[in-house]
Amino acid sequence: MHIRKQILNSDGGIVHNETLKQTAQTRQSAIAMITQWQQIFPVHGYNDIDDYWWGRQAEGEFRLNRWFIEGASD
Repeated sequence: MHIRKQILNSDGGIVHNETLKQTAQTRQSAIAMITQWQQIFPVHGYNDIDDYWWGRQAEGEFRLNRWFIEGASD
């Protein structure tokens, strides 16, 4: 499974979009990686409607980081 990371600006425009080099064998291991990355952001969560994880700084320029799991589910 692959993990895609996007960064959005305050207007919702995608300013960065990449498939990360790290891969995971299962959805659970991908979730564990994403959860670890989220911890650097004081504000973070999961969007269950669109199935992605997100994180952002509480202050400063708005940048929403979000991660999607791509590939077959286990």
